[in-house]
Amino acid sequence: MEPPPPVPLKKTGPARVGPYALMSVLGSGGMGRVHLGQDTTGGSGLAAVKVIRPEYAEDPQFRKRFEREVGALDRVQGAHIVCLLGSGCDEDLVWVATEYIPGPTLAELVDARGPMDAQAAWRLLADMGRAVEAIWRAGIVHRDLKPSNVILASDGARVIDFGVVQATDGTSITATGQNVGTPAFMSPEQVRGQGGDRCLRHLRAGLRHRVRRHGAGAVR
Repeated sequence: MEPPPPVPLKKTGPARVGPYALMSVLGSGGMGRVHLGQDTTGGSGLAAVKVIRPEYAEDPQFRKRFEREVGALDRVQGAHIVCLLGSGCDEDLVWVATEYIPGPTLAELVDARGPMDAQAAWRLLADMGRAVEAIWRAGIVHRDLKPSNVILASDGARVIDFGVVQATDGTSITATGQNVGTPAFMSPEQVRGQGGDRCLRHLRAGLRHRVRRHGAGAVR
């Protein structure tokens, strides 16, 4: 299955971010918009460049949290994690670039084709187990691990979008008291604002498996 076609750049948006010339829009979310970018300094390959929304980028406290988040992402190393390529806090732009992985998300695949067969589900489960282990070894918790944040590449799955993370020592990278995550994939502890730990990862893994086998309606 091919990824959805990219969306043309908006006339009001930036055409260049850091060393990247923006080519199209890959997607958008609560924190910002993700673009397909080409490195203009001689770098190889394409990048997924996330530009943070102005209402967040203009907040000095958010910029501090953002810098801490990028530092956390730089520690994550694994075959099933997208590689961090760079980031910046320019005068009016806050951005982060990761390697571009062509392929649909898990959510898009299930919506288009229905539940995965057993062989594909077991392979995905193994990939996600390795990804979660790599994140844990880096000392952080991905608090929004859901089907739309998993890219299915030709050589395996990749976890993307670390916009909501927390250090496993309890240090919050998002704002104190902020209820973060996607409700359908949050544990009761996370909804109550009790943070993320091992039990949260286990619960989300179970929810993701249920979606793979039964579709998104299974968790509603």
